[in-house]
Amino acid sequence: MKKYFITIFLTIFILPIFAQMPDWKYFCDIEGNKYYFDGAGLPKVILNNEDDENFIIVSLPAIEYYMAKAEEYFQESNYVSSLIIIKSILSMPDIDSRIINNKKTCIKLLDKIKKRIGSRIIQEENKVIFFGYRIKENTVIFVNPMRLKITLNDCEVRLVRKRQTETYYKYHGFTLALKRDNTIVLLLADSEEFTMQRNLRLSNFKTSFYANLPAWSMQSLSIVKDQFEISQFAINSFKNFAGYEKIGVNKNIGYCVRFIAEEENFDAMKDDMLKWVEGIRAM
Repeated sequence: MKKYFITIFLTIFILPIFAQMPDWKYFCDIEGNKYYFDGAGLPKVILNNEDDENFIIVSLPAIEYYMAKAEEYFQESNYVSSLIIIKSILSMPDIDSRIINNKKTCIKLLDKIKKRIGSRIIQEENKVIFFGYRIKENTVIFVNPMRLKITLNDCEVRLVRKRQTETYYKYHGFTLALKRDNTIVLLLADSEEFTMQRNLRLSNFKTSFYANLPAWSMQSLSIVKDQFEISQFAINSFKNFAGYEKIGVNKNIGYCVRFIAEEENFDAMKDDMLKWVEGIRAM
């Protein structure tokens, strides 16, 4: 666990990801990292962009397009991407006739997938990391291996990076960039699933998790429940940051989700960040 937590946090904070993002020029290196430059040719943002077919947020205005893409992925035997769209549409609330009608189409497509690949569908479903939808200003993201539901509002969402490994436990981690106007908030999430434990204790997971964080992470406890805690924190390094985190357990999974902003943007974003972290739900 130590290697992954420290790698994620140090990588994120060494790179000046929080700089504002107008239409700067960029180039892409051989590893797929995007380097953004301002007019003076100075690097402002470095993102390992992972926008791909496995991070899909279905929007209501484009629901027919996504349904057609799900059919196309099925024809291409890309079952994971097809299942992501199916799960996304099926998770949408029944507030519009277009949603209801496309849910019926999703069920038919799901039956076609089951008939074609049989029991393999379980393996394909286990490969689905994210699915979700956007209706008006609200974005809802389901994180399958973490069993979490994250609700955001009024922001553009981009997948920055994701990591996973499996030893005697299953580790999953990812970072999202949440952009509003020219302000960026980072969402960093990490989880561990222990197959040999049925009910993980929050105190045990906290001890293990915090032991592997860099020393410049300062905690200030605010909300305490049996299964989770919500805290405000400040990070002092070469640049100052502040944010909120939710650390909790859900059966045999321990997770920590953090929303982080540059200190100068924290006051403007803190109400939304607190609402986002409080709105995280275990599935």
